[in-house]
Amino acid sequence: MKKNNSEMPIIEKAIRKLVESQKKTDEMQEKRDEEFNKLLKNQENTNKRLAKLTDSWGQFVEGIVEPSIPKLFEEYGIKIAGTHQRAKRHKNGEELEIEILAVSEKEKVLYPGAIG
Repeated sequence: MKKNNSEMPIIEKAIRKLVESQKKTDEMQEKRDEEFNKLLKNQENTNKRLAKLTDSWGQFVEGIVEPSIPKLFEEYGIKIAGTHQRAKRHKNGEELEIEILAVSEKEKVLYPGAIG
């Protein structure tokens, strides 16, 4: 089937509009991709800063709790021979970090809120 000459400009015009529309869509998608990548980078930075803050907070709390441990346990008849901060244990490919480990001759005491 042969198209007449009057239909060709309409088809060409429609194709040009389609090409223009696709270019706009591609530009919008590229802009969205850039914005998304910026958001991901911001999220990574926020996560790093939050981890640093929580680590600092944990050290602050340990610094407050650790000096009072011997006296606290002495009240219960447990003589603390020493304390260790951030003791780590590896088992079955996993790591256990004990924030404060208090050791006596008979008992071992863990600071319960900080095991993780």
